[in-house]
Amino acid sequence: MIPRYTRPEMAAIWSPETRLRIWFEIEAAATDAMAELGLVPKEAARIIREKGEAAVFDIARIDAIEREVKHDVIAFLTHLAEIVGPEARFVHQGLTSSDVLDTCLAVQLTRAADILIADVDGLLAVLKRRAFEHKHTPTIGRSHGIHAEPTTFGLKLAQAYAEFARARERLAAASRLVRESATGRPVPDENLHITLAFLGSIDEQAFDCVRTAARGLQAEPFDLVVDRAGWWRRTGILWLAPSRAPAALNRLVKSLWAALEPCGFWPDYRDFHPHLTIARRCRQASLPELDPIPWHVPAVTLLESHTGQRGARYTVLDSWPLD
Repeated sequence: MIPRYTRPEMAAIWSPETRLRIWFEIEAAATDAMAELGLVPKEAARIIREKGEAAVFDIARIDAIEREVKHDVIAFLTHLAEIVGPEARFVHQGLTSSDVLDTCLAVQLTRAADILIADVDGLLAVLKRRAFEHKHTPTIGRSHGIHAEPTTFGLKLAQAYAEFARARERLAAASRLVRESATGRPVPDENLHITLAFLGSIDEQAFDCVRTAARGLQAEPFDLVVDRAGWWRRTGILWLAPSRAPAALNRLVKSLWAALEPCGFWPDYRDFHPHLTIARRCRQASLPELDPIPWHVPAVTLLESHTGQRGARYTVLDSWPLD
């Protein structure tokens, strides 16, 4: 987070120290539960929590371990074992790294939402008080950059109050969704995209052919409206999509596959369902009601994907404007 734009209480939620502390709480809670089930010695669970709660985790030490083991959670668990001792062998049993990372993110998101909701409540109180205070304060109405009929400043503040009240409801609903689901790995904003054609692993010759084919596409820019959410249970993918794909998008996909045939790629004859993957590995999902999100699409981009411990990473290889 950028320090000059971030308040201390919000920055603290996303600090490495807080993240590691939440990781420990998750591990300790899981160990406590397993001790209650008789799968872990209760004395070991007690020692793990006692020593972990008293510890100050050494970020530099964890980073050093991660450079060696190439895994953030293993690095943390290794450092935790240095603190706890032999009882650490009971930590992380039955868990995966995603269980820890995804639950931690859910905790951070809900804590951040609590701060924002409290701030909005304070703003709403001020807007309400000022709206009544200026109920009869005349002011010039505005319409398309010129004076409109006179109104009152209190009415303008009342309109702002109504809008912020709706925003608070949406924020609270999002927070509830995170609390209830607490599963899945969100896709970073910079990775959001709609796949027109997935080509898999290709050699240099095929890559040159694909680039030439994409460069020769004749298609116009278009607008689409993302207005629905969905969840594919089998793959664990949470997605957003337009209710209706614009004709220009369907034409673009058909043109692209036609251009790719000489490169050795054959059309995918399944129905094309444009969507944005917003989270992966979701074992359950509560689908939110969406306000329509307009999206102008001015270009086609060629991406290369890399999959690692922390999810997929995309590299832009080329991009072509639609005109």
